[in-house]
Amino acid sequence: MRLTKRGIGKRGMEDKLLFTMWEIVVVLMVIIALTVAVRGIANNTVYWKKYHSTDLALMTDLLMINQGDFVLNYELKDIERNIVTDGLMIDPLRLNIVLRDNAYFIYDGTPQQDRFPQNYIFATDSDIKIINSEIASDYVVLYKEGNSFSLRNDYIAKTISCPSIDTKGNIAEMHFEVMAIEDSLIGRARYATELLKTPGTTNDLLIAISEASEVQSKNIIYYDTSNKAISEKMGCIIMRKMLESNPDLKIEIRPFDSSIISENEDLFESKKSGYRYFVVMDFNSGLFTDQEFSKHLEEAIKEFYG
Repeated sequence: MRLTKRGIGKRGMEDKLLFTMWEIVVVLMVIIALTVAVRGIANNTVYWKKYHSTDLALMTDLLMINQGDFVLNYELKDIERNIVTDGLMIDPLRLNIVLRDNAYFIYDGTPQQDRFPQNYIFATDSDIKIINSEIASDYVVLYKEGNSFSLRNDYIAKTISCPSIDTKGNIAEMHFEVMAIEDSLIGRARYATELLKTPGTTNDLLIAISEASEVQSKNIIYYDTSNKAISEKMGCIIMRKMLESNPDLKIEIRPFDSSIISENEDLFESKKSGYRYFVVMDFNSGLFTDQEFSKHLEEAIKEFYG
């Protein structure tokens, strides 16, 4: 009887061990199945494609209402990365964002590969040129300058936002003049005036240029306070054009200060009375050649009236 009891006890131990092993296998199978299911759901990008196409379109609607230039760094949201996401091998979100006409199309991979792309339209003005763009990244930059709108994928730390007042006009009907406050700038003023010359007879814009003092750390564009909106916009566009070629340039825009034209105040006063508005540029003349300086003015005027 003792031997029999010992035999039964040993067999019972083996059965219990086998049952425990099966329990472990079943638990592992359940864990694996749940992991695969969770990973599949987490890696399903349909939700995020719908979310970002809608969010981008609605945000573009709001930005377009302003009618001015804008730059917006847009980072695509994703689930928070932590030890769980790493353990489950959940892929980081990286979508293909396509701007086409007046809609955003979001793909997981290429347009040919994705069976369930998502899209959302936005409102735009007929005068705005949509530059079709395609970017595969975890961030995009919504970029509007002048009459063109596009997507970029380089971070832009800041942008110059100029007044959005409508200043469209026929440049051919306008007359522009650049005058020198100091005699040393007469050559530059004549060169720029010749470049800006049009057959128009309407005296619209007077640009006065002055040599900045050596102790002044910044170059300054002064706007006409009696025509603040249009003058400030022109000064702002000139500033932006100059910063595009020289990003480290120290420059700012301020209301007009008559003290900077004291040397030729009478000449300036008589000149500006014949023009709709003016800007005064107090600059270090060595920063740009006559050709570069004049080209920036030409580009600014085209954008202002375009």
